[in-house]
Amino acid sequence: MATWLVLALTRIDGYVPALWPVNGLLVGVMLFRPARQWPWILLAAFLGNVLGRWAAGDSAVLVTAPSLANIVEILVVAGLTRQRVPNPADLSRLRELAGTAALATLLGSLLSALIVSTSVWFMHRDSFQMTWLTWFGAHVLGMAVFGTSMVIANIQRRRLFDDSVRRSALAAETLLLVGTCVLVFGQDRYPVLFLVFLPLLSIAYRHQFRGVLLGIVAIAVAGTTALMLETGPFQLVNQPSLEERILLLQTFLGAGCLITIPVALAVTERTRGARALRAVTDNMPALIAHIDPRERYTFANAHYDRLLGKEPGQVVGHTVREVRGDAAYQSVAPRLSAALSGEEQDFEHEDDTPSGPHHLQTRLIPDRDAKGKTHGVYALTFDISLLKQAQAELEHVARVDSLTGLGNRRLFDERLEQTILRVRRRRLPSMLLLLDLDRFKAINDQHGHATGDAVLKQFAVRLRDCVYEVDTVARLGGDEFAILLDDPGTGATGDVVARKVIAGMHRPMEFDGTRIEVATSIGIGFCASGRITAQALMDLADRALYAAKAAGRNTYRILRE
Repeated sequence: MATWLVLALTRIDGYVPALWPVNGLLVGVMLFRPARQWPWILLAAFLGNVLGRWAAGDSAVLVTAPSLANIVEILVVAGLTRQRVPNPADLSRLRELAGTAALATLLGSLLSALIVSTSVWFMHRDSFQMTWLTWFGAHVLGMAVFGTSMVIANIQRRRLFDDSVRRSALAAETLLLVGTCVLVFGQDRYPVLFLVFLPLLSIAYRHQFRGVLLGIVAIAVAGTTALMLETGPFQLVNQPSLEERILLLQTFLGAGCLITIPVALAVTERTRGARALRAVTDNMPALIAHIDPRERYTFANAHYDRLLGKEPGQVVGHTVREVRGDAAYQSVAPRLSAALSGEEQDFEHEDDTPSGPHHLQTRLIPDRDAKGKTHGVYALTFDISLLKQAQAELEHVARVDSLTGLGNRRLFDERLEQTILRVRRRRLPSMLLLLDLDRFKAINDQHGHATGDAVLKQFAVRLRDCVYEVDTVARLGGDEFAILLDDPGTGATGDVVARKVIAGMHRPMEFDGTRIEVATSIGIGFCASGRITAQALMDLADRALYAAKAAGRNTYRILRE
């Protein structure tokens, strides 16, 4: 069927068509099939050739010789290429594949042209040279266009015209090319063949080998039709023969291939690289984007959908303000402006997303050209919410006493320094209470350390109940505790808190049926003027604690600065 169709569309008053795509299609298929399947493919190709030429009305010689010649050509091109490059899908050997296939195509087309032109000369005494040139040109063109297209289609693991093709755009550009061909080849007054190259380049650039295929076929059909009707720009040549016009058409088609195939290859390679880059970025757990000088996204990866609920198509073309919202934009706007001015930015910020608030870390890298001019910024944003949560938990653990749940010595020292800075700046009073459990060693020795730990826990609970939430209660170590009052007012506040604590310890503690009497000694350091250091306040409270112990324990003493 394919043989008959090609002969019907591209063969004029002669034996050879102006363009022969069948062999290229078969070679493109065979290169990706096991060698054991080749005999069956070649047998089917031979029978198809014979039946197609017989249906076209060719004589026995013109049926047999071209059919055998085509098989020889296919074997030479496919065999030499497969021998040199066993795996045509190996992209690292793409250049070697192209070079080998080109040489094999020239050799195979040369041999098949010799077989056919010799047979035609013996049977019909027609011009050996013109038959050879016409056949050679038609087969080289067909192999270059259709063979290359099939190889690329197999490498991309999809058909040339699958569902992903933007068929409406492809159809529209093909119609534009066909219309241009009709205008160019439908007249013989003006040498305007160059006009065909404009839509041909466009369709090759936008649709790669799909466009090259459709474009070359459209030009071949239009040119052949013009030759049959004896019209078109080739008629401008001084009294050209039919064979000369066929060679001119093939030369023109060859020029179209030389122009469009490199374009299609370059765009295909770029597209493949873009797909690979997209695959990498889409699978990274980060927001990756490019933002132009107008603060519009020109690229966004799939993580925008996972984190922000917006697919890349909803991001690209929109501004940062439109995508992230006013509040988030205001927090990053100064940084973005600095990056667009050429300064790298690395910062952390919080952002509200559909899945809740997230803590983000963003790095903005200016996109500079070779001259140093900034054309936008690359944005890389990581969601560090879990890291921040872990850090917060570690900070909490580092500042909390694991036994009692109160603040530890580190937290107490930080709060004391902060309090001293505040009271010295505002000249406010400060008050610190240091507490020891009376005879705690005896409790440990008599009831065991487990009971001792339970006593410390209960003691901490009762201390916490005696003060306000804003006051700091901490375990400094062992049975030593501290209370830092947030707003003590006058020295009388210390008396009130100390009595409350001592009274709170009067009720015995019970553990596993055992009643334990607990008491505490309290030392209070108080400074009304705010002119005191943290160490001075500690020393003051420590001396007061020793005084309370010396007074018989279970009491408190206060010292003023």
